[in-house]
Amino acid sequence: MITSDELERMMVEIGTGIPWGDPRSRIPQTDEHRRKWNRIAEQMRDIERRGRIVEIPGEIPDLNNYIPGTV
Repeated sequence: MITSDELERMMVEIGTGIPWGDPRSRIPQTDEHRRKWNRIAEQMRDIERRGRIVEIPGEIPDLNNYIPGTV
């Protein structure tokens, strides 16, 4: 299950141009997270195509306990 902190962190990383799988990412590299990442990225692009602004959460969730390569 994807947490709200992970969703917020995805928005921040997508909005700052970090691609899926980048070693700087603190998002677990699971299929479920990848699917959600792709959906959020598409929704953010759609919002921008319509001339709207995507607001990024004010605080970046600290996911430092995530270790790449683990779930």
